[in-house]
Amino acid sequence: MDRAKELLMQYDNMTFSGDEEREAWLLNICREYDRSDRDDRCGRASLYNELGSFYRNLKKLDQAEAAYRMAIDLMETPVKIGTSQPVCRSCSFEIDCVSIEGNTDVYTGDYATILNNLAGCYRLQGRTQEALDTFDRAYLIYASFPDLPKSLPASCKNNKGLVYLDMNLPEEAEICFREAFKLLEEGHLEGYELAMTYGNMAVAHYRMGRTEEALKETEQGLSILKNVTGEDAPVYQGLLRMKQAMEGR
Repeated sequence: MDRAKELLMQYDNMTFSGDEEREAWLLNICREYDRSDRDDRCGRASLYNELGSFYRNLKKLDQAEAAYRMAIDLMETPVKIGTSQPVCRSCSFEIDCVSIEGNTDVYTGDYATILNNLAGCYRLQGRTQEALDTFDRAYLIYASFPDLPKSLPASCKNNKGLVYLDMNLPEEAEICFREAFKLLEEGHLEGYELAMTYGNMAVAHYRMGRTEEALKETEQGLSILKNVTGEDAPVYQGLLRMKQAMEGR
């Protein structure tokens, strides 16, 4: 797993001439690692997860799904309960494995992250029920580890809420965003994740005709992003445009 982490750090610091070169590098690394480090299933899964995210960002959703499913297949290998497994790249520490749903597979936080990513792919594909079910599965795994950052289970709630917005069910989305707020409050998180939750809730309330609340929520999100990303950041500008649209500008 350490070598896979080094490869991902190398990838983050590399400059590519374009998406084709980036894709070729990722594919080559995944295939090479399959041969050289076959027993490092967690490391291989992390590389395929990165490949899936690359394809998802390009809206190549079939390829993204295939890469995420490869990562999941690699992770669904029984290991001894109580052993320590490195978690996803967004978590800088190790956690113990846990058995869920009464079967023989033992899942970890990084498995939940891959599920979360796959569910996002389902959402973009319009496979709403599969997305909702998979976000729920990821959340249950995250929730089984009390020491994980609350931003992880909160991301599942936020993402599930976005699916409901896609379905034009803002009341259901509001419930999800309130659950995300609660998790972020428990984790004392006040940065980017909180700003995005304010933005998501603003959309739900605006669609429910609660424009005044929605405007206040966009203002709260903008206030946080101003300090976290700066006003020139695309995410800040996107939320600002949303606020202006709500105001009828």
